[in-house]
Amino acid sequence: MRVEKAKNIEGNAFFSKLRVRMLILVGFILFPVLLLIVFAGWQQTVFSRNEVQQEAMLLAQLTALNHSQVITNGRELLLALSQLTEVNSGDSLRCSLLFNRLREQQSYYTNIFMVDAQGDTVCTGLAGSENLNIAHTVWFQRAMREG
Repeated sequence: MRVEKAKNIEGNAFFSKLRVRMLILVGFILFPVLLLIVFAGWQQTVFSRNEVQQEAMLLAQLTALNHSQVITNGRELLLALSQLTEVNSGDSLRCSLLFNRLREQQSYYTNIFMVDAQGDTVCTGLAGSENLNIAHTVWFQRAMREG
């Protein structure tokens, strides 16, 4: 019986050595594959991050360009309005009608209005804002200071 047990122990030791060798061999085969998977995932993350940064920069540039165009268009509108008799005549009704038509045509303006040096509304393109006084606003005070 002792001889049979010894043979079983040797057999088990042999199989356990074979199993260990097979596991090591499988590990050597799978390690590079797993390494490639991890590297590809990391590379995709870096690529995605760079792509998002580039898209954000492009969006910021387009927004700045659009903002610049809105400011330029606003200046041109103000220059054109300053030349019109409806604005310079002092006739609030004619001026308000003109501003209302312009506000409807230029959808990105919520209102077009003119105030006097005290900040009181002279004419407006939006009904209900006739009695508006803007003298307390920072931007009006700045415009009055800087001319």
